Amino acid sequence: MDIVLGLLGLALGGLVIGALGRLAVPGPDPMPLWTTVLLGVVGAIVGGTAGYALIGEAGYFLGAVIVAALLVIGYRRVFQKRGVTGPESKRRPVRGLGIRRRTRDQQIAELAQLRDEGVLSEDEYEAKRTRLLSGR
Repeated sequence: MDIVLGLLGLALGGLVIGALGRLAVPGPDPMPLWTTVLLGVVGAIVGGTAGYALIGEAGYFLGAVIVAALLVIGYRRVFQKRGVTGPESKRRPVRGLGIRRRTRDQQIAELAQLRDEGVLSEDEYEAKRTRLLSGR
């Protein structure tokens, strides 16, 4: 029973620290709940240990959140392949854990909407549609 409570406490603590780490980095980062918990647990172990060694009890929490935020930045750069600052950080990611892939039909419908709104010319629409249909 003690092990189960310990694991639940670890998961809850990881969730809180991971969520704070995600909040510290601007822009959307959709990811599954388990990823947030994992980032928080790693942040608590690595950053909490370092923070506690350097500052004491207050350093544990601060170090854990800082390392969790750094892990979110690493996740964004490695898995989502997008920037951390500037306009790049504000756009929704198209890859990464928890991102639903758009079907080819959805992508073509989005292109048609952009064409209808005047964002894309007819030639641009046809070129992008052909590229999608050919799989390149």
